[in-house]
Amino acid sequence: MKKIDKALEIFNDTNFIQVTDFDECIIGVAEGFNIEPILVYDRNKMIKKLMTRDHMTEADAVDFFEYNIIGSYFGEKTPLFLTKV
Repeated sequence: MKKIDKALEIFNDTNFIQVTDFDECIIGVAEGFNIEPILVYDRNKMIKKLMTRDHMTEADAVDFFEYNIIGSYFGEKTPLFLTKV
């Protein structure tokens, strides 16, 4: 089962905003007081996918990710991007 399908099963009344073609990079759902559930993506997996899929260098993938993905705002339900430490 895809993680997006699992998230939709658990949070069945939620309309998540997704990053197109990055479903395998979903690592969970964040929620909090007065905050609706939001998809959380693994930043490093997304950068690796850009490098592999689009044949980018790491520097180019990071630049693309920061400008085009993190830099996009779709309202309060905009996905979050986690950097594992």
